[in-house]
Amino acid sequence: MGVKEVKLKELLLVFRNGASIKQFEGAEGLPITRIETISDATINPLKVGYANIFDDKYQDYYLQEGDILLSHINSVTHLGKCAIYNNPIDKLVHGMNLLMLRANKDLILPKYLYYVLNSKQFKVQLPKITKKSVNQASMTITDIGNLKLLIEEDLEQQQKVVEILDKADEIRTKKKLANDKLDEFLKSTFISMFGDKNYEKVTIGSVTDNTVQTNPSKIYEDMFYYVDIASINNEKCSIVEPKYLNVSDAPSRARQRINKDDVLVSTVRPYLRGFAIVPESLDNQIASTGFSVLRAKQEVLSPLYLFSYIKSEEFISQLLPKMEGASYPAVRDEDVRNVVFKLPPIEDQNKFAEIVEKVEAQKQKNELVIEQMNNLFNSLSQRAFKGEL
Repeated sequence: MGVKEVKLKELLLVFRNGASIKQFEGAEGLPITRIETISDATINPLKVGYANIFDDKYQDYYLQEGDILLSHINSVTHLGKCAIYNNPIDKLVHGMNLLMLRANKDLILPKYLYYVLNSKQFKVQLPKITKKSVNQASMTITDIGNLKLLIEEDLEQQQKVVEILDKADEIRTKKKLANDKLDEFLKSTFISMFGDKNYEKVTIGSVTDNTVQTNPSKIYEDMFYYVDIASINNEKCSIVEPKYLNVSDAPSRARQRINKDDVLVSTVRPYLRGFAIVPESLDNQIASTGFSVLRAKQEVLSPLYLFSYIKSEEFISQLLPKMEGASYPAVRDEDVRNVVFKLPPIEDQNKFAEIVEKVEAQKQKNELVIEQMNNLFNSLSQRAFKGEL
């Protein structure tokens, strides 16, 4: 035995889309998976839907331990993302728009298959079968099933690979959890410092300056950085992929000049939680008109205090009722600026900002370790699926 090439569908007992069930707000009953359920590459029990289903009519769609959910209808960034089910929820119904893969355990271990689906050999094939449309991209179940993979034939060797990759994955997972705890610490610190205080309330617009729209050709001779909604990592609330464009290729929405410490708020749903604060590396660059650009009057408002408030549920709850439009629901820039919030003394804001800066410095150190472990993990997985471990 050794490494062999095989089509993905040949390794599976079950490979299908989920049950077509209309989910809605306020419903109860059995939890049902949706696209957001695996948004962080795990099966998140807090991101499921409900449809007032209380009986076992969908028992054929209950997930079993080792089942893998794979995103085949999503933005290009999230296409192919997958998560393995380890019973975090009893009786979890497999809903539409996520594919479920159930391994034939005589041929492949579920965890080994999960690592194969997260490997470079699988990911590099996805662009070839991806079909793009205006708002999302997709892959057909037939095309995915016909993808060819290199796997170890021997189940004992598969288990050895799993154990090696599990150890590498454990380190980066711990660092990710550490950063999640740091984020929670900042949220709780913000609440404890400002939540129950009787501060003056003001509108965001009264303590921020208006920005001026312009044409990039009036500022730059050739190249510039452009930030649109695709540049934002919603989970990290940061700009991760700004586009480097030639002035002649600037899209019509590239009109807002941004400076260091500007707070960006996406005004179009479903990207209403697209938040970021502009880093120094993007000072004097351009953002999409799909953002409200908030420039704090720093004599009275700390950008980091404003950014922390923007990420709160209180901010979102004030914006949602302002949504307008059937095809592309959105809020206006003035809706964002009319949001009312507490304005503590600038001294207290700056104390909080100092805490944020220390926490962000630690998070950056953790991110560096995560990046190093990602590189190690990718190297190990490439060697594993070539039979070199």
